[in-house]
Formats: sequence, structure tokens, C-alpha cells
Amino acid sequence: MANSQTEPLGPFKFNVIAKYAPAELGDTVPLLLAKGEDESLTKYTDLNTLANDFDMDSSVYLNAKAIFEGTNPPAAVMVKTYLGQDAYTSPTGITLEPTTLIGAVNTTANVVATVMPTTATSKVISVSSSNVAVATASTNSDGSVTVAMKSAGNAKITFTTGVQGEVKAILPVSVSSSTVSVSGISLDQSVLNGEVGGSGQLTATVTPDNATNKHVEFSSSDEAVASVSDTGLVGYLSAGTSTITAKSTDGSYTANATVTVKEPVVAVNGVSLDNTTLAGTVGGKDKLTATVEPADATNQAVSFKSSDDTIATVTDDGTVNFVKAGEATITVTTADGNKTATATVTVTAAE
Repeated sequence: MANSQTEPLGPFKFNVIAKYAPAELGDTVPLLLAKGEDESLTKYTDLNTLANDFDMDSSVYLNAKAIFEGTNPPAAVMVKTYLGQDAYTSPTGITLEPTTLIGAVNTTANVVATVMPTTATSKVISVSSSNVAVATASTNSDGSVTVAMKSAGNAKITFTTGVQGEVKAILPVSVSSSTVSVSGISLDQSVLNGEVGGSGQLTATVTPDNATNKHVEFSSSDEAVASVSDTGLVGYLSAGTSTITAKSTDGSYTANATVTVKEPVVAVNGVSLDNTTLAGTVGGKDKLTATVEPADATNQAVSFKSSDDTIATVTDDGTVNFVKAGEATITVTTADGNKTATATVTVTAAE
């Protein structure tokens, strides 16, 4: 059966054509096909057991009934369930970590291969080497792949998946005859600052440049404040301080960066006063209350000022003192954004 070029690769979609009427089947159909949510091959020795998995009015049950009740029935029937084409998600690629390997003779390294997309129906990967005298590869029970360095030279490890092995990824491997030890490690930044929800990138450099094993592991002293990926990407999770450490696999050399995370800054977009006019007599006082908008603005600081201190003065908390008869304007200004609001003060002489 040919594959349609417009359909994704995957299990074939079968159309089962009945050649005999159910009553005439007898023992001529030992294998029955059924579309299911996964692939399986199950042996059934009687109808009661089969009825636990299939409805009694299903074609599988009816055909099995005809087989078991036919002339010279078999001891069992096999039921093959298969994925429908619409239930199969084809793999589109394989990501490798690391993407290249440099090592010395008689050493090994683990490679993590991930089939994409993550919803792919099958994630089975096979591996092969272009030069088994230089490097070999084998899969592990956890899904990782171990590459063994055999002799000096170059090889390519091919990772393959897909129904017909159509999806591939290549891992270049370079094997040296001697090991060059790591002598140190450094980070491109010693300090990172950011807000919750943001991220920053740290890049580690292993010395010397020709070190055989340049693998580095990252860790965070407080993962509630900052997380860090295998590639040094730092995620800012909550306000606080954390130390990110880069550690070389060879020699356990370390380098640190301090990460300070703050809550996001909420900018001020306005300010208002509880009164836009005040009136009083000389010697009296009143108070203005300012409200910064939005209510969760990070910086709520404001300052007050009078247009004429000889008529009315104002304190830092908005208390207005009536000094002499006349009119003055009290202005409140936000520290963030210089947003303003005003109130007119009218002072009359005391009777």
C-alpha cells in the first residue's frame, strides 16, 4: 500500500474488507484488526475475555465469535490494535545536548537527545557511528546516549527516529590522544540585577581553550529567587539575592555571580488631592491628603509646596497653616513622574 505524499509518516491506515459473512468465517481469520489509542497485540482464548475489552456488537467481537463457534475453531485469536493516522504525531527533529563532543581516548560522555515536538507519538531513537574505531554510541535506560572515545580521530554519531528513520541529527565527535586538564573557569558577569519575571544570561569560559573536557554545571544557592539552566540562562523568580555557581566537571573549578532580584517597578501615572479648595481664617489650619495612582505604584512619595508662604504654608504631611488673609495655591508633586495636583486656599481675617 503506497503512502500518500500529503500525509505525515506514521502507522499505515488500514481498511479491512470482509471477504466472508461472519457465520462462514470459521477458523480462517486468526488475526483481527482494531483501531485503538495505542498499538498492541493481544491473545484471546475465549469470548468472555475478549468481551472485557470490546463491545459485544463490535466487529472484532462478532468476527471472533464466528471464529470460535465455527468448524474446527483455533485455540485463540490475536487482536492487533493500531493507531489511526489522525492519532499519530510525526517527529520533526532531534535536539542534542551537547551539540558537539571533544574528548580524549578511553573517556566517555553522555548526550541527551530529545525528539521534537514533545507530543511526538514515538520517541524511540537509534544511534550509529560513522567510525566505530574512533567512537561508539549506545542508548541508556533513561533515554540518554553514552559515547565512548576509542582512539584519536573524528567521527559522527547519527541519531535517528521516525517510522522510516527519516528524522536525523548529527553529533560531531573529536577524540584526542591525550587529555588536557582544565586549569580554571570564569563568568562573563559577576553581578546580575533584574525584576521578577525577567531573565539574564551567564556565559562560562573554561581555560585553557583546548581543555579536553570543557563541560560546566550551573547551580543556584536559592532556587526560589533565581533558577539557572544548563546553558547559564538565569530566571528571576522572586525578590531576593542568590548566588549562581558555574563548576567545571574536570577539576571542579568554580566561578560565582551574585543575582539580585527586585519586584517589578510600577510607575506613577497620576496624583489627586482629597480637596481642591480650602478656606479658613488667619491662625487656623487644615490638611490635604494626596492619593498616588495607581494604588500599587512602587514609589508613593510626594512633596507639597505653597505658591505664597506669606498667606499659607504647607508641611510635608499636607498640613496647611493659614498665615494671613489672601489666596494661595498648594501643589502636590509625585517623586516618580512629577505628576501634580493643586488646591486653592482662601484665608480670611479673623473676626
